[in-house]
Amino acid sequence: MDWTCQVGERLSISSLAVHLAVRILDLFMDAHEVEPPRLYLVCLCCLLLAAKVEEKDSRVPRTPLLNSFAENRYPLSQFSVVEAMIMSYFGWNLAIPTVQHFVELVGTILYTLVFFLFLTVVRSQTTLLLFQLFPYSFFPSDDLLNGQAIAAGDVERVRGALHNFVRHFADTSLQVGIKIA
Repeated sequence: MDWTCQVGERLSISSLAVHLAVRILDLFMDAHEVEPPRLYLVCLCCLLLAAKVEEKDSRVPRTPLLNSFAENRYPLSQFSVVEAMIMSYFGWNLAIPTVQHFVELVGTILYTLVFFLFLTVVRSQTTLLLFQLFPYSFFPSDDLLNGQAIAAGDVERVRGALHNFVRHFADTSLQVGIKIA
C-alpha cells in the first residue's frame, strides 16, 4: 500500500483517487491470492481504475507511464486483462466510499460553517460573541491553534488548522497496522 501511495503521489493523483485505489486493492486482495510477481500490476491497475473514477480524463495516467513504475516488466495488454478482472469482481461498480470522501464532505461543511460565522460577525459588527461559541479545538489539550477563541480576522488560520487536522486523519487512515487502545 505504501508503494501505491508513493506512485499516486509521484503521478500527482488526487487524495480521493489514492484512497479509492487503496480501498479497491484491499477489497480485491481479501478475495484473491495474487502472486508476488503480479502484485505491482494489480496495484497499478487499482490506481488506474481509481483515477478513472475520481480524476478528469486528462489527469488519468496512461498505461505506459504506469508500467514505467514497475520497470516496464508487464506487457501493456495485461493492464486491460487485470483491469477487467477487478471490474468484474466489483460488478462494474467502483462507487466505493472511502474515508477521504467523508473527509472532503465534512471538511467542506466545516469550512462553510466557519465562513458563514465570519460573515455573520462582520455583518452584525459583533467581533467575538459568536466565535467564542466555536473554539479552535474540542479540548484544551488539542493543539490546533492553542485552544483560543476565533477572532474575526482568524478565519484563514482556522481553515488552515481544520485542513491540517482533516488531512492528518485521512493520511492516518491509509496506514496499515494501527492499533487503537
